[in-house]
Amino acid sequence: MDTFSSDTSVTKRTAEWYEVPEDSIPSAVENLVEFWPKSFNIYNFIIENLKLSREFGKTKVQLYRNKQNGLLIATIKGGYRRASIYSSINDYSGIEVALRDERIINFSKGAVLFCAVKMDCYEVLENICPSLGKSIIHHYPGIFDLFWLRAEVAKSINVECPEDMYFSKLEEVHTDIVNSTWQYGSSETFEMVNDLIKFMDTVGLYTKKDSQLVAWVLNTNYGIGMLYTIEGHRKKGYGTLVLKKLAKILGQSGRNSTLVTLQENLAAKAVFSKIGFEFIEPVMYREIANN
Repeated sequence: MDTFSSDTSVTKRTAEWYEVPEDSIPSAVENLVEFWPKSFNIYNFIIENLKLSREFGKTKVQLYRNKQNGLLIATIKGGYRRASIYSSINDYSGIEVALRDERIINFSKGAVLFCAVKMDCYEVLENICPSLGKSIIHHYPGIFDLFWLRAEVAKSINVECPEDMYFSKLEEVHTDIVNSTWQYGSSETFEMVNDLIKFMDTVGLYTKKDSQLVAWVLNTNYGIGMLYTIEGHRKKGYGTLVLKKLAKILGQSGRNSTLVTLQENLAAKAVFSKIGFEFIEPVMYREIANN
């Protein structure tokens, strides 16, 4: 029998979830520190998106908690449609209710990207989505490895800029090149990339001779990403250099860093480990939408 077939059942199961008041989100997030590094991804997801929301107001961060098992779902509504799920005990029961309740996750306005989904959580989503009338979209195929870098390690990183180069933040004029070279960039992501450049921490490496931008990296609202080096300037260590510089900037302000790379990207993972990043676990990025 379908447990969601009666209004009474729906009301009862929906009552298991409650929205954390906006002014209580910071303290709720601090409770996640106890479970680092496993909980760091959703911690960073909430903190960085709260910052972005305060800066330009196009999005709203909402946090929902399941009363029965403490399962957390953080959602970003407005300009970007994203969600992050975390359970300290790997108990995802009740998630089907959240996926049905448009007050928690509203699929009527389009697909929602679920960020850094743990493998056991993905298995649950894969099993329940068909019965909920939802599809999992493999827009970001593959399995990613999730890493983090502690602030106390990052702030001591040695960064030496070549004499003929200099570091500087990215400017809005760089939005097009960053978006067009990003693996997942499109016309739909242009505005998001522009906002990240305007409001988030970024590092660009420029030539002193003509101020040409040759490499860059951004601290996005999901972690460090969009790392790129212009063709013709590769194999000189510039990508590693801007990554180290950004991690150091974050570390000096007391912030840990996080990033992901495809599991098969052994070269990138070797660089991350050399810098001081620690592996957390494999994760997936998947969009979910109504059928």
